[in-house]
Amino acid sequence: MVLSASETTVADIIAQIEAEDKSVQSVAIRSARGEPFEPEDTLQKVLTDDFELLLNDQVLPVRVPVFTGCAYQSLADDGNLDIRSVVQKAAIVMLRSDLEGLGKWTISYPEFMHMCQERGIPKKQAFEVLQAFHQSGIVFYFGKSDDEDMTHSVFLQPRSILDSYLESIGLSPLSSQLFQQQREALLAKIQILEPEHVALINLRRELELTATRQANIIAYGLSTSLVGVFGLYFWLSFIHFSWDIMEPVTYFTGFGVSIIGYAWWSITNREYEYENIYDYVYTRRLRKQMAKSNFNQERYDALTEELRQAREQLAQADLVLGKSTPLQATYLHLLDVKCERKPPIPSSTLAY
Repeated sequence: MVLSASETTVADIIAQIEAEDKSVQSVAIRSARGEPFEPEDTLQKVLTDDFELLLNDQVLPVRVPVFTGCAYQSLADDGNLDIRSVVQKAAIVMLRSDLEGLGKWTISYPEFMHMCQERGIPKKQAFEVLQAFHQSGIVFYFGKSDDEDMTHSVFLQPRSILDSYLESIGLSPLSSQLFQQQREALLAKIQILEPEHVALINLRRELELTATRQANIIAYGLSTSLVGVFGLYFWLSFIHFSWDIMEPVTYFTGFGVSIIGYAWWSITNREYEYENIYDYVYTRRLRKQMAKSNFNQERYDALTEELRQAREQLAQADLVLGKSTPLQATYLHLLDVKCERKPPIPSSTLAY
């Protein structure tokens, strides 16, 4: 039978003991101070402190296992993984998550103890949890301070407090140092990538100008051809021949143009319009120029995206550094995106 501390009651425990041992005539559970537990009390309430199990005429003292001692002991030291250890560690993790989710600067010492009890941490071990959190920098608790307010407060933003203290004694706050390091790394990254990106931009502009000139030449040629065909048909219809002879010629010419338009739509999935024709010719010429010049479009797109992200992160770092010192620590999650300095690609890969 698997017992859940939050759901199993004293009545369930007594029934289980009586079912497993028929020699038991009477079962009772009471605290170490002799106060009996009610049948509806949960196992979680029983485990908050040492208790006594009364079997017939015998009184069996039961010691509740130390919570934080097991919770903070590494698995390598444990030698094996048991359910109790996992549950205790889960309670510690959930308590830390609850503290981080409060969004407050401080809470009172009784509030912290109440949160520990809600997570099933016994009261006598809750102080050990608080000390462990203080030593690891998760919270600050100055229980031995001469200031009474300090001894009754748990500070949930230790980084902000540490930054303010360092600034007050003339030292650079840790959060400011981290954002300054990120800023310097981003500037170095931009300085490394920007020359190559500028070179690719200039090369692409030259290729676009060449493709535009070639597309314009083709457009001018087609326009001249249309005017020439119009003049030819006019001369044939009204001077050299008659309209009776040229009428079927113009009909089949128009029908042929319709066939060409349908073929164009079938191949390109575009309407047979002059703008679409120009874009198609321009795109083909640009691709041809890129292939001829060995232009690396993938590298160009990657550099553009990297520089965009780097400039955005640089703007964020400048914005955070412009804020007051206690607030800078609340933006440390922006440092999760690490800046990697990539060596520039050798210039031999760029062909002009």
